[in-house]
Amino acid sequence: MLKIIFKYPEEARDWVEQNVTQNDPRYLPDLETLNILAYFLYNRAVNVEEMIIPELSEPSNGQLDRISEPQKYYKYIALGLLKLQGIKEEDIKFEFPFYGRRVDVYANKNRKEILVECCSCYVQKIIQYLENDNTELWIITSRENVLGNDPNSSGIKWFILKRGENWSENYNKYKNYRQKQLRKVKNPLDNL
Repeated sequence: MLKIIFKYPEEARDWVEQNVTQNDPRYLPDLETLNILAYFLYNRAVNVEEMIIPELSEPSNGQLDRISEPQKYYKYIALGLLKLQGIKEEDIKFEFPFYGRRVDVYANKNRKEILVECCSCYVQKIIQYLENDNTELWIITSRENVLGNDPNSSGIKWFILKRGENWSENYNKYKNYRQKQLRKVKNPLDNL
């Protein structure tokens, strides 16, 4: 495990683009949303650990057939990693609804919820998922979106994101900011 510490907010923003949205234009947020998450990372409100993916056997067609689309191969990796954490396969759900969103893979162990996003992920999900106590988010990157693949590795990375030591302070500022933004929105009924 390698804990990632960001020296500058820009470094955190670059990390988000490469490893969360994975430079997929469908997942690129507006600059404001990107900067909010970058500051959460930079201020250690959200901690990031890069994990080493252990050697997993290649899936058979039968194993992949039991996993729902999309991203079957990456969900298979998530399934293997969760099983290595002592989670039973019957306690792992695919495409699971979670607080108004759909998480690629969901598991619950000892009242800790583990949410796994495979490949590109919406930036907004990270803070929303971590709003729930005892939740950690895993991101498994796509080998296609990782730049500079090492020929000796799969090119796939595994990150664990958790609430950091400065979560409460930063989250309270974030909530206040969001409330101010909502107050600025004009109700069209006010013009009637």
